[in-house]
Amino acid sequence: MISATLDVEEIQDEELVRRIRAGDSSQFELLAARYASKIYGLAMRLMRNPSDAKDAVQDTFLLVYTKLDGFRSESAFGTWLYKVALNSIYMKLRQRKRAAEDNIEDYLPQFDGQGTMQGMVRAFGEDPEREAIRQQSTAAVREAIDRLPAEYRVVLVARDIDDLSSEETAEALGLTVAAVKSRLHRARLFLRQQLENKFGKNANAARHSSVLIAPGLLL
Repeated sequence: MISATLDVEEIQDEELVRRIRAGDSSQFELLAARYASKIYGLAMRLMRNPSDAKDAVQDTFLLVYTKLDGFRSESAFGTWLYKVALNSIYMKLRQRKRAAEDNIEDYLPQFDGQGTMQGMVRAFGEDPEREAIRQQSTAAVREAIDRLPAEYRVVLVARDIDDLSSEETAEALGLTVAAVKSRLHRARLFLRQQLENKFGKNANAARHSSVLIAPGLLL
């Protein structure tokens, strides 16, 4: 029994895909089981609602099944699946249009008629309080990410938390690489300004917001 389990686990994704395409639909259950928790984690990071996240997982795998013929082996199956899921969840977020989202333009640097900047988010340094700040500020970072408009939140999660490249994020969302980089830059500015507004100058937390945005922190 143990050896049979190991044999199943050792079957490569591409082999399961080949079997499914050949008509063995039962293999899709094995493929989905490998990635269900990862897709659920992605959905939770973006949606913050267990019920919505579960629905997103089901919808994603239904979509993956129908699009399986479009998978090409140039990239890993897991990467392709993630990009399909990212786009699917993003579409749901756009439809939901949460009321709590902020207008990100209100938090970006402003310029006067002569092109002079009227304010800038402060630079970030490091000091011995970094770990204490990390522990105290995780909830604040989560809250700030949740307030991002969906089109910025999804880029931030893909790039800064799940470590997709700009090119992969652009492909998944149907954007240009330049648009991904622009949205990521704006999202980072928004988060830093939100933390600065929340903690003020004395708490030092805002100066370390870039430390808090890391894979695994916001699960």
